[in-house]
Amino acid sequence: MRLIVDSELNRFPSKMAELKQKTLEHVGSFSGDDIGNIYSALLAYQDLYGNNYLMNVACLGYKKLDDYLHDLDEKYKDPTKINAFLEIFNDKYNDTVIMDELGLKYSRERLENEIIGQAQILDHFLKTAPRLSGVSLLKGAGGLDEPLSTQVHGSLLAQSLLYGQGLRFNGFLSTTSSYEVADNFCFSEIGDPLYAIDLTNNSDESEVLRRDTLHALNDVDFETENILFSFNAHNVAGVSVKSIKNAAESEESANALDDEDEILLAPGHSFTPEKVVRMENGFIVIGTLTYEEG
Repeated sequence: MRLIVDSELNRFPSKMAELKQKTLEHVGSFSGDDIGNIYSALLAYQDLYGNNYLMNVACLGYKKLDDYLHDLDEKYKDPTKINAFLEIFNDKYNDTVIMDELGLKYSRERLENEIIGQAQILDHFLKTAPRLSGVSLLKGAGGLDEPLSTQVHGSLLAQSLLYGQGLRFNGFLSTTSSYEVADNFCFSEIGDPLYAIDLTNNSDESEVLRRDTLHALNDVDFETENILFSFNAHNVAGVSVKSIKNAAESEESANALDDEDEILLAPGHSFTPEKVVRMENGFIVIGTLTYEEG
């Protein structure tokens, strides 16, 4: 636990300064018009109206929200169910669109009319970003599988990781250089460590702990509501959002871009788990994050 906190990127000023400088150099490699479009896309991603959710839908290749919902659940072949989804979605993300016929049409077509273009701009910007290696990036997530959010199914994810199965992040991957910020993105306080399972060896101790934990996941009282990732970065593609915010120096940026020490990564990163730490209220998962151009 202490090792994870001590390895956060914020504790290495020279590496953090290098990332910020590379971010600004990358921004400066684009034309003025392109920089404006990139910044607008970044603002849109961090906006309040569920844009990050829709941008990740766009990253999956969907052109229409209807198609995504049809693949998500058969029930959305009923248009009234799609309307119900939109009403819940807008309510969750504080969108003030009046949900009359025009409002429903606008919300239903926002992916194709607004979001896809912004997602493509941000995707290209991040995929062409300087590569980052040899640092620790962190990500906290709720494990309650809440619909219309980036939460995960905690017990299923833990089971997959304990079997040594890797993850692929097909959407934009929001990470942070701060353990405190990552912990805040969990559903609740993750608590103290109980034990660690090393997935890179087959010692009797690790195997017993792994099997006992897999068995315990079947218990409804077993806490999996918090998942915190510690990524050992290898050739990752991303930028420091904070450095872009500071460089913009505008009232708009101060309101729209928060101060979460965010390192935003391109879609397409792969994660290989190496250690699972059982916490009082969830798991910390340690492993290597890589990006392969394709």
